[in-house]
Amino acid sequence: GTISDALTCKAWDRTGGFNNGDAGVDTSIITWQESDVEPSYSYAEGVALSEDNNYAYVTDNIGLSVVDISDRSNPRVVNSLQTNGQAKNLVLSQDGNYAFIADSGNGVSVIEITNQRLLEEVANIPLSSGLIRDIGLSESGDTVYAIKNTGEVLVIDVTNPATSFVVKTIALNEPAYNLDVSGNYLNIAHGGKGITTLEITDPLDPVVVADTGLYGLEAFSPYVNGIKSKKNGQYLYTAANRLSTFRMFDEDPTVITPVIVDTSWLPNLAGSPGGWNITLSDNEDLMIVSGRRSGACIYDVSVPSRPVLLSSLE
Repeated sequence: GTISDALTCKAWDRTGGFNNGDAGVDTSIITWQESDVEPSYSYAEGVALSEDNNYAYVTDNIGLSVVDISDRSNPRVVNSLQTNGQAKNLVLSQDGNYAFIADSGNGVSVIEITNQRLLEEVANIPLSSGLIRDIGLSESGDTVYAIKNTGEVLVIDVTNPATSFVVKTIALNEPAYNLDVSGNYLNIAHGGKGITTLEITDPLDPVVVADTGLYGLEAFSPYVNGIKSKKNGQYLYTAANRLSTFRMFDEDPTVITPVIVDTSWLPNLAGSPGGWNITLSDNEDLMIVSGRRSGACIYDVSVPSRPVLLSSLE
């Protein structure tokens, strides 16, 4: 006897290229080695650590990967989940059970990570246009902020992550690249157009309190990619081809008056905007500036107004 007709496989895809149930579709697997298309996920876009520091959650342009780093000498990828967009950055919920992903044209993806070996998308915030560039979480943990390349800020209620929804959208005047949430403030980098600061005392109702233009600042290259603030919000660091330090207020944290207090070229980046990410140590004494062109630059920021370069790695 024969069982050749016992099972018929038909194709289904999400791109609209075929109809559900179409027959005669070539479903053979093409590996990257066989393809003339270079894979677009050869680098990590975003990294977040579990509270116990045993797992790293990595977005890499095609989805979310979970890396077991409990043995620091032998990290292992234990699971991954492909999203429907290009996964750019992520932030974890305060309880560590969910990952909120800036998924480019797919909007915001909410992935349950309670079990690292069983990842599941439980919600998606779709877009009608534009791309999600970056994402952040309020101090209360109940609100996510996502910025679009076109300059809008999506304010998302994530009290129940599985039923997350957009509360409001705030239109800014310029394209947006990266964001940073610190205490009662949300800072947004606009590339060559400066920085917007929003007060988020009411997390669901951000209010613009400052627009910091960059042109005309002495010895400053007018471009901002990476952005990071100290926890108290007084000092803000930006990176592109330069690392620059802003004092956001003097003594009263409710009066935002940004002033640039320090700026210097990142090593080997004169004229080349390569610094995209800024990370502070837990005690906020060390800072790492990294990017596709800049490598990793380590600074002493124990004196917040005067970062001191300690070393750089290409």
